[in-house]
Amino acid sequence: AELEARTAELQLSADQLRVQERQTRFLADTIPQLVWTARAGGPAESFNAGWVAYTGLTEEESRADGWSKVLHPEDLDACCEEWNVMLRTGQPGGGEYRLRRACDKAWRWHLWRARPERDESDAIVRWVGTSTDIHDQKLAEQRLEQRVAHRTAELATSEERFRRAFDDAGIGMALVGLDGRWLRVNQVLCDIVGYPEAVLLNMTFQDITHPDDLHSDLGHVRDLIEGKSRSYQMEKRYLHRDGRVVWILLVASLVRDHAGKPVHFVAQINDITA
Repeated sequence: AELEARTAELQLSADQLRVQERQTRFLADTIPQLVWTARAGGPAESFNAGWVAYTGLTEEESRADGWSKVLHPEDLDACCEEWNVMLRTGQPGGGEYRLRRACDKAWRWHLWRARPERDESDAIVRWVGTSTDIHDQKLAEQRLEQRVAHRTAELATSEERFRRAFDDAGIGMALVGLDGRWLRVNQVLCDIVGYPEAVLLNMTFQDITHPDDLHSDLGHVRDLIEGKSRSYQMEKRYLHRDGRVVWILLVASLVRDHAGKPVHFVAQINDITA
């Protein structure tokens, strides 16, 4: 009687296990991801209906290393390397690879993830993995990267044009901070005021403006910042490094960012002393 009871108990457990396996299989076959399992040591053992339909391989053909037949050759080494790391460490992992779709033989990008299933003693009994088609998202990311690279190249070209126009101009050119600091100057301006670039960049335009012209100049600056004018032109005097007075014709404008916030001034300076 005890043996019969034990046999009945084992039979019930086996029936419950089969029910659970059917339920698990049903869930795996109805989700959109491709689902697979592998033994604790690594060999693949089961694949859901999604995998079979997507790859055109039967479950039997996919077992062991059969799945590699539909993996892009250029991605195989990286995929296997990641898998070996996971087997060695027992930690979840994954990556991106290209999988051949059976319906059109197209290589499509997939994101695969796998994690270990453990028993009560924390030993790995199997691995459960998923593979999700991310091809459209991947292409969108690549197009975005290409646009960014193209835009970066355009900006670099634009910056080079600006640099040449700035440095090679026949008049003094400068970018000036809102506080009056010289941010960038060309050689012509350095020659006009007698200061080397390195020295001038540690000064402000107030430092070299004749005291009698400073008040008027600052008034124009305030009008630019407050939006009362877009640019201004004035004759004023600079104090040359050797102490003499240099008359210049200044044309200044204000650069604003996309939000309309003032960024810096652009100054064009002609020596009109003669």
